[in-house]
Amino acid sequence: MKHSSSGMVISCWMMALFLVAGCKQESVSSGPENPNAGSQMKRANTSQGQEAPKDPSLLDPEPLYEESAILSPGEKQSLRLYWPPNKRFIYETSVIQRTSANDSPLADMIRSDAQQRFTYALQTSPPGPDGIQVIQVTYLSAKLMVDMVGNEMAYDSKRKTDTAQGGEIDEENPLRGLDALMGASIHIALDASGKIQQITGTGALLERLSQTIPGQLTSFYEGMIQEDQIQRLVSYKFLPENEVSAADQWESSTSQSMLFGQEATLDKNYTYLGTLPEEEAMAHAISFSEEISPRSTGEDSALPLIMKGGQGKGAILLSRENHILIAYQSIQNLSVGVDLPAELLAQMPKAGELAFRVIHSTRLLEEEDLASSPSP
Repeated sequence: MKHSSSGMVISCWMMALFLVAGCKQESVSSGPENPNAGSQMKRANTSQGQEAPKDPSLLDPEPLYEESAILSPGEKQSLRLYWPPNKRFIYETSVIQRTSANDSPLADMIRSDAQQRFTYALQTSPPGPDGIQVIQVTYLSAKLMVDMVGNEMAYDSKRKTDTAQGGEIDEENPLRGLDALMGASIHIALDASGKIQQITGTGALLERLSQTIPGQLTSFYEGMIQEDQIQRLVSYKFLPENEVSAADQWESSTSQSMLFGQEATLDKNYTYLGTLPEEEAMAHAISFSEEISPRSTGEDSALPLIMKGGQGKGAILLSRENHILIAYQSIQNLSVGVDLPAELLAQMPKAGELAFRVIHSTRLLEEEDLASSPSP
């Protein structure tokens, strides 16, 4: 989840899984020796030079707000996050990833569309005598889709089916690993200032995952439950420390896991725009731009892909009352180099760069008051 507020999917870990699935399909479809290939994935015709995604849900989202509707408060605003007790917040987060190679000879082999859609719940407890408040994070459901060179694969955790095939998930489908995560919970303890003191449950979840998906695919799923990403669900590092007025700006610099385990530095510039009506309440509106730069980890990549950098922009809506996330939206454009052998690169000089467009959206679906109960 992976702007900074929604760590469950914001990194591009699933793209590696998609490429693995795509390459696997090529191998099982290349000859008659695998009679079961058709049950694993479906091949469809992909038009030469087709750029627009076929599924309307893959299009760029509508803006979160109209700037003309934003009001400028007359006094400075504090945007400090406060989690009210005895509440359950249900969020939906979506990451759309499009891959292209421009006019490279490999363009038709590389072009792909992929979408992840998750729902998760944040349940808050009352603070204890020591001021510690526990928030329970629970993975509720997942839908995934990938269309890579006509190879289609999809998954719906509620139906336990490959929706591209209309059948059960078989043992060869790498998306079945999501079953180990659905319904699982992680607990995050916050002190009175909102600082995270402890995260519990990740170890048990990793063990559950390793038993379900042994082998190399385990590392792809582990990207979903890294503690630094989970922290961002309940602790918004992008919020300004000081009170702000409309048009005030501030900056932040964070590290983030990106493509294929590589690291990047995200330098963001935020602008507080003011407030606007949002479903009969008032919401704080924030816009941001970002520069994405590769950051060396000192380790050699197992794959011949090198992130070169990119840019992004987005918008955030926070509740007026406690500054809980109402909606988040970002669009990132990333450039990734392909480290081909010199002799191959000489034959296809335009094959050495891929373009990734990553569209991330998160929205609050439901807020439930757990303290209220029907009268007897």
